[in-house]
Amino acid sequence: MLLVILTKSIQGFNIFSISGILDIIKRYARYWLGKYRGPQAVTSSLISGLKELKVDFKLNPKTKEIDSNAIIYINESAEALRYAIGLKKQGKINKIVAGPVISILPETEGGIMLDPNIDLFLVPSDWTKDFWLSCAPQLVNKIVVWAAGIENVYGNKKKRDLVLVYYKNGPKAQLNYIVNFLKSKSIKCKVVYYGHYKKKDYYAMLDDSYCMIYLSESESQGLSLCESWMHDVPTLVWNRGFWKYCGHQWFNDKISAPYLTNECGMFFSGLEDFGIKWQKFNIKINTYKSRDYALKNFTNKLSAKKFIDLIKICFPNISSV
Repeated sequence: MLLVILTKSIQGFNIFSISGILDIIKRYARYWLGKYRGPQAVTSSLISGLKELKVDFKLNPKTKEIDSNAIIYINESAEALRYAIGLKKQGKINKIVAGPVISILPETEGGIMLDPNIDLFLVPSDWTKDFWLSCAPQLVNKIVVWAAGIENVYGNKKKRDLVLVYYKNGPKAQLNYIVNFLKSKSIKCKVVYYGHYKKKDYYAMLDDSYCMIYLSESESQGLSLCESWMHDVPTLVWNRGFWKYCGHQWFNDKISAPYLTNECGMFFSGLEDFGIKWQKFNIKINTYKSRDYALKNFTNKLSAKKFIDLIKICFPNISSV
């Protein structure tokens, strides 16, 4: 069985479509800014893990190089997914695996994730799976949870004296309160803003930090959190308990950090309990095993192995990968 990974339409971008134009803009913006997050980070993780496992695959091959028994995996581009669906309708490929970062809602990207030609739909966490099934129960037999991996990078060469405050979104008043709270206790802190850093700089900040306070209204997986744990940085995470987007709302008690456990940190609910939770968090700061937890669950190799295992389970009648 041939595994093919598409990050773009093999026939090239359709510059006359909105999604094609957005694909071009996003790809060049990430390249020039050096910011490889979200969909691109997920695909990069899978490719790295497959190489470690020595699993053969093709990346963006020419159409004539794709065998009719191929399984096509697409995560970065709705345009590429439309192209793969066209190939399947023509009988030129076998299966399509899509996700987890193509469409936030069932109705976005023209509802492409509901296309019956998609054989396996990946989502990054339990709460995202439950939400999608509440909107599209017809996906029940094809939707599975798969979390991406992260680099096993760690540079603990000096004493850590920094509290890193990661701000993605939420009340600015909360961010300001936390920064002032830390400063009032003469705690060295630094704020990093989502979308405004390069990965290598984030890693360097993590290596200076003994913990991180994480402010985000919701996370489908939380790659930045996983990266902090891999750097042995435990996290105190704001968790408001619900996600709200474009008229949709979903409640979950781990919605800001689906993979947070007692091994790598704890939650606080807001300004009303931050001081108490900060104190409890600090008492436990030397007992957390954040890196051990990340190594057991989020390496690129482990994630790729889970990906291959899912394909084998979901498609038992195809030739082995």
